[in-house]
Order: sequence, then C-alpha cells, then structure tokens
Amino acid sequence: MQGPIMISSSTPETVIDLAGPWRLASVEGDHATELSVPGDIHSALKNAGIIPDPYHGANEHAVQWVAERDWIIERTFILDDADASWYLDIDYLDTVAIVFVNDVPVLSSDNCFRRYRPDVSRALRPGENTVRIHFHSNIAAGAERQARQPFYVPYHPGNSPIANGNMLRKPQCHFGWDWNIAIAPFGLYGKILLKRLDTARVEHVVTSQHPVEGGVELHVAVTLFAEGPASLPLYLSFNNDRLRLDCGVGAGETVVRHVFFVENPALWWPAGSGEQTLYTLTVELPDETVTRQIGFRTIELL
Repeated sequence: MQGPIMISSSTPETVIDLAGPWRLASVEGDHATELSVPGDIHSALKNAGIIPDPYHGANEHAVQWVAERDWIIERTFILDDADASWYLDIDYLDTVAIVFVNDVPVLSSDNCFRRYRPDVSRALRPGENTVRIHFHSNIAAGAERQARQPFYVPYHPGNSPIANGNMLRKPQCHFGWDWNIAIAPFGLYGKILLKRLDTARVEHVVTSQHPVEGGVELHVAVTLFAEGPASLPLYLSFNNDRLRLDCGVGAGETVVRHVFFVENPALWWPAGSGEQTLYTLTVELPDETVTRQIGFRTIELL
C-alpha cells in the first residue's frame, strides 16, 4: 500500500480539501491500490488492472465479487490547529459507510442523496491525522434490510438483476436497468472537506416564490448553525439589491428570513417556449458564500 498522503494546514486555513488520491483495499487487506476522490471503487480497480472493464462484453458478470465485499479507503493529513472546532463536509457518499477519524467513528451514513456535516473536533490531534471510510457491501446491506422487514418488499428481477436495491437510498440504476449494467457500485462522488467553524455556517438556503400584483415575491430562509451565541453580519444579494442583516444566533440552528420583491420579472420558460432566464441569489457570511440560481415561473394544469 502506498505511503502516507499529506496535507498541511500550517497556514491558518479554514477549509482543507481532502479530494485526490486515497489508499484503497478490501476489508481483508488485499487488492490494494489507489482511488482518486471523487470516484468509485470499481473504476479504481479497473484503472489498476485488477478487474476488467465492466462495460465490455460480459464482464458485468466477472466483477460481481467486488460489490459483495466491504472496502476501505483512507488518507493522512497534517493539522496544526487541532484545538479549533472542525467538521467534515461530505456529499454523495455511496452509501452504507462508516467514517473514522483517527479510528474514532464520526459518521454512520446510509443515504447517498444527502449532505453530512459531522463534528470531528474530538477526534483530531496536532500533527498527523488519518481519515478512513469503511464501505459496507451494498448487496449485503440490502439483504440485511430486507430481512428486517415485517413483510417481503418485492423488486423486479427483470429490471434489477441484483436483489434488494430498493432497500437503500441509492441510485436504483446501480442494481440494473434496461439501459444499465448491474454492479451495485460504491464510492464518494462529491466533495469531502475539513472545515473550521469559527462563528457560524450556512446550513440551508430555502427559497419560495409568490406571485403578487405587479411582480413576484422571493421569500428567502437562511438557516445558520453555530456552537454558541454570537453576532455576525449576513449579506443577501439579489437582482442588483445587496443588504446587510446583523444576526444574533444561538447554539444550534437559527433561521433568518427576508423577502425580495421583483417587478415584472423575466420568466423561465420550458425549452422551445421561450428563454430560460435565471437570477442569482448570493448568501454571504464573513468566511462563506452560497449561491442559488432562481427561475421565476408559474405552472397551471389546464
């Protein structure tokens, strides 16, 4: 297995990107190679010559053993400021997995479609740290969940040659489709960042639009997360308007709301019916910026 992969935060960074090469091996320790994050285990094994291309010929059947096993990926990084408040920001983690930092479990995931932000402050230490992800076999996880049901939940074997994929919050085409092979892959397809929480962070940005006379109201709800009471500026920018809201937050989540009025907005039309006009909403904290693309439209069933 490759030597340690290091990232240093000797400068006062607030975000450390853990994407890039990770060490990969089965839980038994064999088939060791490298996986580039974001990425998946099958592609890493194919690139290393351990398995053939699953999409070539009948190789789909020759690689079924991969999804029947558990796999582990890990990497090492250097952290100097271990006394601060740190959390991992992870999305598209597929699917049943446990994340460890220095052998301390910090996250147990089972949903590929959500974002995870576990606090890892208690697990970090000055100097060298290791983050490890243990992927549980999706095939085994589906069978385990099926066995726990009070009654059998059927699936369609013609569409899904691999059973019990409907038990998991995971792309169902991974278990087969009329256009896709069935190999039940796993991996980390999005980002994995180590972030320092100084005061507060943006947890969610939710918008809704309400037509009114002469235009539309855009209702914005920003959820902030903080470890304790604090005050900080929040900037909202939309359609050439920029405003500052001085927010007081408590421990946990605080929701800040604002309404923008847009006079006679340009609309978003389906392809072939008009332009797809988009407006940009920007939410800013002193050390974080979140943007959303907003299309104004109404839908009616005639």
